[in-house]
Amino acid sequence: MLFRSPNPAWSTFNLRMLLKNNGFRDFFITRFMHRLNTILSAEHTLPRLDSMTARIRGELPRHWKRWNLDEKRWTQEIKKMQEFGTERPKYVRQHLRAMFPHVGNEVRLRVEVVGGGRVEIDGVVDVRALYEGIYFQQLPLQMRARSTFRAQFSHWEVMGKRQEKDSIQVKFGNKDTLLVVRAIFREGQHPLAKSVVINEVCSHDSTAGDWVELFNPSELPVNLKGW
Repeated sequence: MLFRSPNPAWSTFNLRMLLKNNGFRDFFITRFMHRLNTILSAEHTLPRLDSMTARIRGELPRHWKRWNLDEKRWTQEIKKMQEFGTERPKYVRQHLRAMFPHVGNEVRLRVEVVGGGRVEIDGVVDVRALYEGIYFQQLPLQMRARSTFRAQFSHWEVMGKRQEKDSIQVKFGNKDTLLVVRAIFREGQHPLAKSVVINEVCSHDSTAGDWVELFNPSELPVNLKGW
């Protein structure tokens, strides 16, 4: 489907050519969905608008008086921006589906992190507890479980089915309207918590020359042969 753009052709040439590549096209759409679910969501934009409104509110009476304006019009414009922030994600998803019909229908994703740790979605979305978003059925997502020093990854539960690898590709079914993914972590120490680490590096020291400082956090001696 073709859309008329108010922009001159040269200004959109690079993006239009890139979108002819299927890999980039799907990457672009999925990244767009990540943004709509996070920083462009109403849950994020409306509090920012409220904060900015409160910040400048005290200066406005003087401004209205000088330019013969009134509070009613200002309030109406704020409501327009609130409505825009609320409705925009829905209409953008509609535009994406119209432009790229291969993506399929919308599907809701729910990611739960149990027992600590965190989950990365496509290296963009960082989930620490609970995440919900809307995606497209035909575009899979890559998820990676990240352990911490106190929480070790155990397994995934994808719609109740167990998976052991820390990195998985999540595919939506053609009939899916909701997909639930749970990342299960267990209490435990990170396997590198008591490993020798490079603590400090110095080059061209005026007294000692080049040197590296190692730190052994464990209570046992470590054989450095072969380092």
